[in-house]
Amino acid sequence: MSRTKGSPKTGGRKKGTKNKVTTELKTWIEEIINDQRDKFIENLKSLSPDDHVAAIVKLLSFSVPKLQAVSIKEQKEAEYNELRRLLEELPEKAINEITNKILELNKDSNNEQ
Repeated sequence: MSRTKGSPKTGGRKKGTKNKVTTELKTWIEEIINDQRDKFIENLKSLSPDDHVAAIVKLLSFSVPKLQAVSIKEQKEAEYNELRRLLEELPEKAINEITNKILELNKDSNNEQ
């Protein structure tokens, strides 16, 4: 039977404790990869230049976050919605944000000239 909402937790893992199976699996995979590094580097060297670059690009996706393309229209709409939210919740802070944005736009405009 499940506990009622709001009652204290009395068993199971504590919050933030990692799953033992997941931790062991990650460690095992890491050991396999570490044992194969030299072989992987040799195989990488033997690839054609195009395949070599393709492999490097694929590896980068695991270490460098991908940036999501956002259109200027979407970016302006998001900024507008954020300013609207600020005006409703924190009018003084919203005025400061609007002032800073105007100053930033003026500075950018002056730099382009």
